[in-house]
Amino acid sequence: EALAEWPALNVTCAEAERVRHGGLVEVRFDLTGLHRVMDPSGKLLALADAEHGKLVYRRVLATEE
Repeated sequence: EALAEWPALNVTCAEAERVRHGGLVEVRFDLTGLHRVMDPSGKLLALADAEHGKLVYRRVLATEE
């Protein structure tokens, strides 16, 4: 619940796999700030900043499905 103050960013299954490995995930260019990155089932994968159309990870929390 402490993380609820940051908006959730839902990613696809393919993007979730990239997040788990710290890979590139592109987002809308106008999206900015810190987000909770969530997989399609609602599992928290990472905390990441949206910057210049991509996610910049602060912490990847899930490394396995």
